[in-house]
Amino acid sequence: MYANYLSASTETAEAALSAYKEFLKKYPEDENIDAATFSMGMCYFQLKEPNKMLGCYHKLKSKDPNMLQVKEFERLFNLFKINPQTGKVKRNKP
Repeated sequence: MYANYLSASTETAEAALSAYKEFLKKYPEDENIDAATFSMGMCYFQLKEPNKMLGCYHKLKSKDPNMLQVKEFERLFNLFKINPQTGKVKRNKP
């Protein structure tokens, strides 16, 4: 999907989101729905909108907790110490 290229930078993340939303609307049964939902979550991450990113994560996780996109979200959460329930960054205790 061409929107993957659009989401490469912050200034185009909103354009990519528009493309993903349009794709989901036009092709709700397409085999790439999960990839589009994941990519939307990554755009929300770039735009610092954790609640919307978590919405994408939980939507995918409810379909299949073992799917690749769910595991990728979880790697991101671990890397950036993001709580997958709240979207808040976990602070290290001194």
